[in-house]
Amino acid sequence: MKKVILGACLAVSLAVFAGQALADKEHKSLPKTAVSIEQAMKAVTDKYPGRVVEAELEAEDGKAEYEITVVSGNGESREFTVDAQSGQVSEDKGSGEHEAGQKK
Repeated sequence: MKKVILGACLAVSLAVFAGQALADKEHKSLPKTAVSIEQAMKAVTDKYPGRVVEAELEAEDGKAEYEITVVSGNGESREFTVDAQSGQVSEDKGSGEHEAGQKK
């Protein structure tokens, strides 16, 4: 009986580790960053005051960058990109549109 339980535990453990190994292969790893997400959000809001409504780290062309969306006091939504190595802020094209329901 102990051998059956031990064998079942071993089988379950192997299945779990195999599943994690496959998931890791499918997951794209992001390059290391010199700038934290908090630093990136502060860099954006220092230049363009407003409330951060979305911030995420992404890899574009093998380069790590933060995509940050800020809504100003008048409801204008703007998207910015922050280089995760240098901290350089740039406004994304297509920014400056009012969010639905915010325009008066």
